Amino acid sequence: MKMKIVPLLAAFISTLFLAPLSGQEDGDIKAPDKVRKKENFHLYLLIGGSNLLVKNTFTDDRSGNDSRIFLFDAGSEWVSAEGHIKSCEGKLEQEEGTGPSIFFAESLFIGKKDKDTMIGLVNCAKEDSDLADWMKGGKYYSEAVEMTKLAMKTGVVKGILWHQANAEMKKADPLKYAETIGKIALDLRKDLNSPDFHPIPFVGGKLVSYPYEFEKGRDQFKELNGTLQKTFNDTDRSGLVESKGLKDSGDGIHFAAESMGELGKRYADAMLYLEGRQPPEVKKKLDSKNILDGKKK
Repeated sequence: MKMKIVPLLAAFISTLFLAPLSGQEDGDIKAPDKVRKKENFHLYLLIGGSNLLVKNTFTDDRSGNDSRIFLFDAGSEWVSAEGHIKSCEGKLEQEEGTGPSIFFAESLFIGKKDKDTMIGLVNCAKEDSDLADWMKGGKYYSEAVEMTKLAMKTGVVKGILWHQANAEMKKADPLKYAETIGKIALDLRKDLNSPDFHPIPFVGGKLVSYPYEFEKGRDQFKELNGTLQKTFNDTDRSGLVESKGLKDSGDGIHFAAESMGELGKRYADAMLYLEGRQPPEVKKKLDSKNILDGKKK
């Protein structure tokens, strides 16, 4: 009889010790205090290269939305965009910035009228990363999935943003490159438990474009952008934002900091369209300016 009781008692004691540990593990990732319900915390994953990490210069005429935007940092903690911006004031040298992400989030509130809605940005972009790094099995893919799943303990993934641009693009095979992007989108959706009947919106951006007559010879990514367009058109709930009119940093590959605001707005317009939330004036702008090209399911 004693031989039977001892194992049972040991198992019971183990349960007592393990239960708090398990609960503590689940509670390691804390939602921002302003988030009342998990479903009201809309998360967006950003993957790709340095165009998503451009150092920003924020002006004083802010929209007031910063207090509703949060950044998931390397320590798996949510930091307010408002606090991040203030902490960067006066600092000329930063290892990396936030690119179009905060501008994107601010513009999203055009279509998200509910004051209880908060936005969480999980920016996993890496400086000068290659496309292969973002393929399943690549050195950054699993890290992005892991970080997003941690963030998902506090919110719901509403979309994925992608932009990739570096020297390798000049030699990239357009068809193979575009097919790889399509595969990355499918893999991410699957690993983030996106339902097939209503996949997570995936929005990418075209590479630097020179639409002016006297710069035709410099439009080195015309074929690649065109091929990307077809791939995004053929992928459900995907959109590709236009790069025309955006200024580059001088290398013909990276966008200038002054274009981050506009790039963020274009990403937001595309995302709102795919979410079915865009107000009439946004749809009119998309149709007239051809900002968004893509497929909505």
